[in-house]
Amino acid sequence: MSFKLDHRLEQDGILLAESEQYVLNLVNDSRYIWLVLIPKATNAKDMFDLTEEQQIDLALKSNKIGRIITEQFKGDKFNIASLGNMVPQLHVHLIVRTVGDAAWPGPIWGVGDAVPYDSPQREKVIDKLRAVVNLIS
Repeated sequence: MSFKLDHRLEQDGILLAESEQYVLNLVNDSRYIWLVLIPKATNAKDMFDLTEEQQIDLALKSNKIGRIITEQFKGDKFNIASLGNMVPQLHVHLIVRTVGDAAWPGPIWGVGDAVPYDSPQREKVIDKLRAVVNLIS
């Protein structure tokens, strides 16, 4: 069975990069710098569904991405989560939080409605994410 990206992850995200191992999306909500890293592991719902090597790689990639995006966007805190209650396909949320953002200091889930990026805003954010894209591509 080959890897197929869940339609909800595809629908909510802007594809930034894809490699043999990962898909990296930018969530289309301009209130946050919010990336989703999806390992291309068929039928994986949880980290323990990955091989040990895949688990290590996912953790290291997530942390590298976190450091880059926190620095690039001058974040106050980096949040990382793998929930999967709504979308069971294994995916990791990588989120830069800033004091005073739309949900600060609480979690971002269920707070208000997403504010989609307009074209110039999206391009500016994607340009700042080039170093992250290079990690995945």
